[in-house]
Amino acid sequence: MSQMTTALDASKQLERFHNSYVIDESSGCWNWNLSLSPDGYGRCYFNGVNVRAHRLSYELNNGVFPRHLVVCHKCDNPRCVNPNHLFLGTVQDNMADKKNKGRSRGINKGSKNGMSKVSDCDVEEIRYLLEIGLSQKDIGSLYGLTQSHISRIKNGERQK
Repeated sequence: MSQMTTALDASKQLERFHNSYVIDESSGCWNWNLSLSPDGYGRCYFNGVNVRAHRLSYELNNGVFPRHLVVCHKCDNPRCVNPNHLFLGTVQDNMADKKNKGRSRGINKGSKNGMSKVSDCDVEEIRYLLEIGLSQKDIGSLYGLTQSHISRIKNGERQK
């Protein structure tokens, strides 16, 4: 009896999964329309575990995969769960794919970088202090930054 209940539960879970996305005819994406994570990926419960919907879709259609691999999107749409738009890769593969598609520019620049030491306002002030003739070394001392960091801000190589 418990096996029948489990099979019935699995069937209901699959049905719920397939009722949780809307197909975009123009792109072919299956857009998840339930819970989304802060970074825009679909989230759901399956077999009592909270999972990313695109990873579940890949696994349902292709089988279990090594957990050190990530499920990447050909379509670059984090809500998409269309198994034809998904492929496996390493984190490095995913970053290279993002870079090749031009989606990595500026992603960690300025205040978006968790390692940022100064604010946008600070950068404006630093550039002003450079304009009025303060030395890079003196400005660095004021902000707790190195002279080379100030130089990179001056040359636009560094936002923060």
